[in-house]
Amino acid sequence: MELRHLRYFTTVAEQLHFGRAAEKLNIVQSALSRQIQDLENELQLALFIRDSRNVRLTEAGTLFYEEAKAILSKSDRAVQLVKTLAQGYAGRLRIGFVGIAGVSGILQAFLADFRSRYPQLLIELIEAENHVQIRRLKEGELDAAIVTFAEEEPDALESFTLHASRWVIGMSTASPLAGFAELSAAQLHDESFILYGNPQAESTQRALIASFLSAEPRIVNYANSTLSTLTLIAAGYGIALVPESMRQVGVPGITFRPLAGLNRTVDIRICTLRHGASPQVGHLLSALQSFCRGRSRPALADLSAMVENGRPDTRGAE
Repeated sequence: MELRHLRYFTTVAEQLHFGRAAEKLNIVQSALSRQIQDLENELQLALFIRDSRNVRLTEAGTLFYEEAKAILSKSDRAVQLVKTLAQGYAGRLRIGFVGIAGVSGILQAFLADFRSRYPQLLIELIEAENHVQIRRLKEGELDAAIVTFAEEEPDALESFTLHASRWVIGMSTASPLAGFAELSAAQLHDESFILYGNPQAESTQRALIASFLSAEPRIVNYANSTLSTLTLIAAGYGIALVPESMRQVGVPGITFRPLAGLNRTVDIRICTLRHGASPQVGHLLSALQSFCRGRSRPALADLSAMVENGRPDTRGAE
């Protein structure tokens, strides 16, 4: 028994007329009659009662009709699901991200927009440090990586800036520095700093602070996450150079002040493989392009190139 036998049978059962059923199936009536006879012979029972005027289902035929419909429905659904997956409209995207991206607000806004465009594509978010994400991306364990403090990109990767946030000083609201609108190098010269514990972030922060102060900063503590940094700041253990987007976290007892003359930003960048990306990644980039278009992102041109560079045709998704 094959699926075509079930389709022939259900069509006759719905039409209760071999001629009309054959016309709908686009086969000759004699061939359809033979297929139904073969099916009845295989089942060793009659599915239809035939006379010169009428065709009607037997009791066994009625039961078989309900089961055949269910089988065909599941078969059609399986075919559609596989096609949807192959086209990238279903499945799962594994996206790595750093803590700063999670508190900036931009990641949440984009994911909400993405879900409205591709409701069948599931997102698996994996928080990890920059270097861990890049390694997992190159090894095929991630589909995209949202990173900061990025070193020069390997040839196998391409990226664009999703969000930029200026550097500010985070401090306890009890600090005397909180009384100033902005801070100078002289005011920070004797302050105690908290740095991120991972090598990339520490190196970037230390270099920026040293450049601003024209001296090496006094480091009193290290933190390994956004939340631990803010917790130490609020507890008065020191001040920290942080992205202004950390305001979004809303930890009590912390305030932020800009640095006079320092206009550098920390960029949140999304990285993907340059070649061999899946259709799902193509849809991700297409959605990012549409999302950024309404936000006047300066890197939109870079993203357009990423979408056109060997990505699936996703114009219909916008």
